[in-house]
Amino acid sequence: MLGRCNTRLLAALVVAAFGGLLFGTLTWGSEPLTDRVSVSSLGAEGTNASQSASLSADGRFVVFSSDASDLVDDDTNSRDIFVRDRQNGTTELVSLASDGTQANRPALFPAISGDGRFVVYESEADNLVPGDTNEASDIFC
Repeated sequence: MLGRCNTRLLAALVVAAFGGLLFGTLTWGSEPLTDRVSVSSLGAEGTNASQSASLSADGRFVVFSSDASDLVDDDTNSRDIFVRDRQNGTTELVSLASDGTQANRPALFPAISGDGRFVVYESEADNLVPGDTNEASDIFC
């Protein structure tokens, strides 16, 4: 399992490196398309800054960090990681523990795998996985 996550991390970092080159203008069909992705599922802009975007290989999924607390319902903590599905028009909070608990510290520097299935990010949160007691930044996948 560790090997698969490391492979996913490497793939996501490669996508992040090249995703930034593709982010500004994409071509779906014959029309160039630029749109703002740091929005809620209803299309409303967030009330705070968003940064650090990474794009899946086909351009469908964009992962980004944001300080906005209104991109999803019940977001009550600090900076989070979100995935925007550009095809379905949905925005999902992904920097959560398996039980849905919000991170107790900011989540930063996201990357997404080429197929859009996996997201990696950094956080000092100690409540995302059991036994995280090192009081330091960790990479979550």
